[in-house]
Amino acid sequence: MKLLPEIQTRRSPIIFQNRPVEQEKIEVVLEAARWAPSSYNHQPWRYIVVNENEALNKARKGLVAGNFWAKQAPILIIALSKPEFDDTVDGKEYYLYDTGQSVMSLALEAEHLGLSTHQMLGFTEATIKKEFAIPDPWRVIVLIALGYEADMARDKRGIVQKLGMQVFEKIRERMVKPRERKSLQEIASFNTFAF
Repeated sequence: MKLLPEIQTRRSPIIFQNRPVEQEKIEVVLEAARWAPSSYNHQPWRYIVVNENEALNKARKGLVAGNFWAKQAPILIIALSKPEFDDTVDGKEYYLYDTGQSVMSLALEAEHLGLSTHQMLGFTEATIKKEFAIPDPWRVIVLIALGYEADMARDKRGIVQKLGMQVFEKIRERMVKPRERKSLQEIASFNTFAF
């Protein structure tokens, strides 16, 4: 049995090409997000696609320092929702879970189309809400960088010019490391709690 290649090869790059993403591809990844499962089909997710310079500058204001690299992404997507859009059962707010499922559908479709995504919690929600006039009780759940992943070897010169050699080497080191996942035995048990 083999996994879907999009699941097995998906990565979260931190360097994107300076290349626009075709509108048709943006719409297809949003369609994938739209078709995600949700509790009672509430579909609590909403997305703001940020791909024009003025709006990108507003979104970039909300990034924390560690996500400086995301300022190079051609698109930032703001995933948001509010608790009243979904169920709360036993204290669990399903709008968060269901929006996460929608984001995963978006990420897998992006991978299928040759695009890359990098989901981030490294942002200041209050800043994003202020810049985009998002009222309470709306919550900004995650920011997603979307674009074409840069080739570290081919695009080295441009990356070094933008970020410097020291940052380039740190990024290169991170990106060439093999992806690691916990073993199946660490994440799953059968018929009993065994963690």
